Amino acid sequence: MAIIRNNIGIQNNPQNKNAIIVYIDNKEKCVEEFSWLWKSWLMWNINKEWDLVAFTNPAIIETIEKRFKHNNLSLLPMDSHAIKGTEWENYGFVNSFSMFDNPVHNKLINEKYDYILKTDCDTFLTKNFKTIKLDTTKVHFGTGLYYPDQGIDLINMVREKIIATSKAMGLKYRNITHVGASMLGPTNTISSICILQKKITSILLKYGWQNGDVGKWPGWWKGTASMYAGEIAVNHLLKPMNTVLGNIDVYCTINKITSTDLHIHAWQVEDSEILFNKRLFHKGKLPKLKTNHRIESAGEYCSMIATHDLAELKIFASKLNFY
Repeated sequence: MAIIRNNIGIQNNPQNKNAIIVYIDNKEKCVEEFSWLWKSWLMWNINKEWDLVAFTNPAIIETIEKRFKHNNLSLLPMDSHAIKGTEWENYGFVNSFSMFDNPVHNKLINEKYDYILKTDCDTFLTKNFKTIKLDTTKVHFGTGLYYPDQGIDLINMVREKIIATSKAMGLKYRNITHVGASMLGPTNTISSICILQKKITSILLKYGWQNGDVGKWPGWWKGTASMYAGEIAVNHLLKPMNTVLGNIDVYCTINKITSTDLHIHAWQVEDSEILFNKRLFHKGKLPKLKTNHRIESAGEYCSMIATHDLAELKIFASKLNFY
């Protein structure tokens, strides 16, 4: 493993041309959630084709170095953008894609990797990720949850504001909706989307809500400005034929894992006892499944990974069939 303290380069397996990109903030919950991604990366030997590149808050980089050790893991210091007195105050979501707006970081990633998955810590890879056939013309996205599900009027209102913002910025809009947080595709394409997404997020935070109003959820809400910005950026840079929606950021619910599901996101959902609820996990209220438990859902799969160590999961993986 390499800690790139001076942004010298990403020093790991020279044969790996793909990477999973993530940001780890200075929060105990973020470190624990990163372990879920880390364990699923190793239990299926995905590390043999994909590096894990973690941009890490400098305050915890030594903690991460001690806890997670692997030659295909690189840690790059990156300060949080959510600093008091700046435009990003109280908006930590920007950290998940700000590494691409840094010329040094962006160059490192683009020079080293052909394909990347830009994602969050609270995610889980499935065995299907290892065998994905990548296409230079396609970008995969999760399904975003920023559109309200309380009626067509709210949905239309949010969509109209997204389209109006796109038009005001002189950007193209091609009716690609519900774009999730994670992105998988050619490195130069993902980095271009993220750079534009940050620019649009900045504009939305300044002008999308006036006089101290932040809107409310469900509806047009300041808390999901970066998600609106992601949709606007994707519509400007891609055509529908170049997007694949729904096989990453899969919901951690009672749904079964299918042959097309690559990656699961621990969404904030609480409508079932057998799905993976990360709030309950952090409170120590999720039961630990036995490694001989028959996995019936994505939620149970996530729960298994979160509550077991890597050695147990390696044994578990050798016996597990998803579908």
